[in-house]
Amino acid sequence: WRQRFAADEGIIGEAIRVNGHPMTVVGVAAPGFQGVSLGFRPKLHIPVTMKRQVTPSWDDLDNRRSRWLQVFARLKAGVTREQAEASIRTLHKQIITMEVEEPYFANVRAYHKEQFLRSHAVVLPGGQGDSGMRRSLETPLKVLMGFVGLVLFITCANVSNLLVAKATNRRKEIAVRLAIGAGKRHILKQLLVESFLLALTGGALALLVGYVTSRGLILLAPSEEQRLALSAAPDGRILGFNLMVSVIAAFGFGLIPAFQALGTDLVSTIKQQSASTSAGQGARIRKALVVVQVVVALLLLVGSGLFVQSLKKLHEIDPGFQPTNLVRFKLNPTLGGYDTARTKAFYARLRERLQALAGVESVGLAVVAIMEGDEWDSSVTVEGYRAADDENMNPHFNSISPDYFETLGMEVKKGRDFDLRDTEGAKPVVVVNETFAARYFEDESPLGYHMGFGGGPNVIPDMEIVG
Repeated sequence: WRQRFAADEGIIGEAIRVNGHPMTVVGVAAPGFQGVSLGFRPKLHIPVTMKRQVTPSWDDLDNRRSRWLQVFARLKAGVTREQAEASIRTLHKQIITMEVEEPYFANVRAYHKEQFLRSHAVVLPGGQGDSGMRRSLETPLKVLMGFVGLVLFITCANVSNLLVAKATNRRKEIAVRLAIGAGKRHILKQLLVESFLLALTGGALALLVGYVTSRGLILLAPSEEQRLALSAAPDGRILGFNLMVSVIAAFGFGLIPAFQALGTDLVSTIKQQSASTSAGQGARIRKALVVVQVVVALLLLVGSGLFVQSLKKLHEIDPGFQPTNLVRFKLNPTLGGYDTARTKAFYARLRERLQALAGVESVGLAVVAIMEGDEWDSSVTVEGYRAADDENMNPHFNSISPDYFETLGMEVKKGRDFDLRDTEGAKPVVVVNETFAARYFEDESPLGYHMGFGGGPNVIPDMEIVG
């Protein structure tokens, strides 16, 4: 509303076009609402009943078995999540009992039917939305937070060591103040206030450093959409946590030098007869803190070394294709109303025009984009292979054009690549990877064998392996 329509107050009732369809604006979402999935920020909200108009190539509103919709519900007052889950499980059990009697279950093996009937529904907290990005980042961020905690501990021990040295130099001042009537509680308060000032100053600087480094981490997000949707700005929870850690650090590590300073013998200190004794006590505390620092620092260094080694190993992993000089983009003509025939013609012209561009070596198309995190999997039957009941026969698939392997720098080691003879109506063919060939055919060549979609007893393997 602000970016595209300059916060026009008259936008309500106006029509805008979405994928070629005129739609009426009926409202503006509240500021701060960015959808229910971390990393994805929708700019438009459209009634789910209008899905057929917006995505004509993929409707599935009438297919109860198609799972693509996120369902959120708000519990009534007095209803617990466990009670809601019990109600939904009862309904879910009725549905799956009915499902196994449907015709499409005829080709499902008895073992998988049994496993399907054992499935159950789970109700999860929805206050933070539903995000695969949050789940994938949770463990790495916890590890990173552990490293930060160790660095904080080392820093606090170092500052505490400096405060012990400072307290040793101030022992005569504190002894004189105690001698003229100052209470130990008042002096303790003063020393802790000094520690709190140090800790709060450090906490304030940490917020600034944290904001800058968090922005750097967000820049590592794999997609521009995720980078735009994530924010490094501290909120009330972060500020509260920062304050709490600062207070704990000040209290925990400020007490050591405070008690060491208050343990001064008044008479001997004032007479300056016990300087070496007081200094010796401070030295022992400082040595103990140094030992703790070295131990924790060594632990941190070992962990950091392992972390860097892991990054090195990850960097050396062969992704299976040549990532250099590779340009990728996505489009979907069907969203603009293209039917199947127009879409096929469009892609054919697109390949020709891209291939004719100067500097372009090859062009390939695919349904599942490379390194996108998406997947297309399906149960399969492989000719000559008898699968165990509990065996996972769900390999990943992709639908590609000729020259796709060449464009990615991938080698077809046996057989052939797809070519112009592999069109609609021709004999179905498939290219498998080496892992698939080794699992289902071991040392035998897979060329000439067949496979098919589905895992039931009546599945006919109709796709010939040609590469």
